Amino acid sequence: MSKKAGTPAYAPVYVESKLLKLDDVSVAHDSGHRDVDEDRVLELYEKVILAGRWGQASLSRPKLRYDPAGRPMAASDGRSKLADGKHCIAALKKAAETVAQSDDATQLEWYTGEIKDILTVGMRFDCIKFLDDDEAAVKLFYTMAHEQEANKLRTTSVEHKIKLVRAYVAKDAENAMVEILGKSRRSTIHNWCKATAVLKEPVLIKLKEKPDLPQGLVFTNKYFVGQGEETRFLLEPEQQIAALQLFYDFCDGRGTVSSIPTFMSDFCAPMLKAQLWCQLVMKKYSSVVSRLPAYDRCQKMLWSERGRTCMRLGVGLSGDPKIEGSGIPECVSVLQGLKNLAAGRAVDEAESAVDAAKATVTEHKLVVEGGDDESGILADDSTMEAPLVEKDPVLEKAEELGLSVRSNIHLFHDMKTFGDGFVGLCRATTRGGIYIDEATSKAKIILGDMAELWKVVTSVVDRQYVSMGIFCGKRHDLVTLVVNLGWHRVLSRLVGRLLCSALLRLKSKTAGRPSWVESVTKASG
Repeated sequence: MSKKAGTPAYAPVYVESKLLKLDDVSVAHDSGHRDVDEDRVLELYEKVILAGRWGQASLSRPKLRYDPAGRPMAASDGRSKLADGKHCIAALKKAAETVAQSDDATQLEWYTGEIKDILTVGMRFDCIKFLDDDEAAVKLFYTMAHEQEANKLRTTSVEHKIKLVRAYVAKDAENAMVEILGKSRRSTIHNWCKATAVLKEPVLIKLKEKPDLPQGLVFTNKYFVGQGEETRFLLEPEQQIAALQLFYDFCDGRGTVSSIPTFMSDFCAPMLKAQLWCQLVMKKYSSVVSRLPAYDRCQKMLWSERGRTCMRLGVGLSGDPKIEGSGIPECVSVLQGLKNLAAGRAVDEAESAVDAAKATVTEHKLVVEGGDDESGILADDSTMEAPLVEKDPVLEKAEELGLSVRSNIHLFHDMKTFGDGFVGLCRATTRGGIYIDEATSKAKIILGDMAELWKVVTSVVDRQYVSMGIFCGKRHDLVTLVVNLGWHRVLSRLVGRLLCSALLRLKSKTAGRPSWVESVTKASG
């Protein structure tokens, strides 16, 4: 039988269905495809089993693992080895313990129907096998099956995906995983690989604190995984952790999770502003920064909610020397202290300048959100408090829409970077356009660029899903050239599920003007 379209290259084969008691099923470290997360087990136990939602929630039946010959496999504890569903089995075993400890199990409202049958008689498992025993490939298959969009209760963590990619490094991770899961998953795998190359261990640990937040906060965030042209937006691990902590507190305070564009604009962007300011200060005053403790306190303040609020409201960090009271007081004070030290003045004189600046903070009339002085640099912060600044809901929605559109626009300044980036932008449900802005109208250069562009695009996308158009302007001779080269066959293609239309815009000659490629992608649903 031929493989169905869309079926991963490395997919399990059904062997049989089997009834087993829970005690005979292993939840050991080598059973299943990932370690047990106690928080996830507790979530299933409380929100599915105790809530009486067993059979209603979107949970697939746990599966047992057989070897390629179709024989049952055992885990290290001698019990039957799971292929998938370890958290589900762990939650059921927790329910069995509750029943065993109960004086009268009949009084437990949830202990009825299918749950009661499972705990007393046993559970029916689908038994599956893979074509070989490559554990990394099996884990990869189930990691994709547990991608976050599939089911809230069985999400695969960012950390697990990073570990999986690292396991494939020796095999050329991205291509090896695409070979197993198929080209339709290339974009998702590309995002995992980008995160693996950039994210540091402390950030992964921080992400584990809120495992149910949208993983787009990381995988589609230029402040966390920016590459190529977006490298300039990349935050250092300390700033990434600070942005996540502020976002966690913000979401906990509101009781809802804000959108990814809001996280990027209201939390990551201010952290980048603070990061750049600190880098400039260190570059200019590196020889004396260690002698001014106030700098460390100022840096912590910038990572606090009050610092974020100041930067989000557009308050300049250093201020304008010509405008009295401008800037964030702590930053202005620290800069003055560093200037004094750099000029060779005594440390105590520099610190006294900082103290003097503290005393005048109340004269700045800076309107920010109220809050405690986390930095300890101000003697009296009570006069700084003001009502919470509420953003117009219509304006906030418009800003989020603008950011979501801009996040789908990608600029490339040469064909090489375009070729590297295009692979990660293509998805099976994507429609998009690619525009080349040429600095010349010479046919040889234009058609050469188009041929190179065509080669890159069709190496990823099947030709039947690509159409190309040319705006010739007054260069009617280009029409003949294009037809002679066979591009008319391209223009006649119907646009299918994936559209990547290349439009060539011809400009008048402009000396020294660089060519660039603008790739616009937009998910169709």
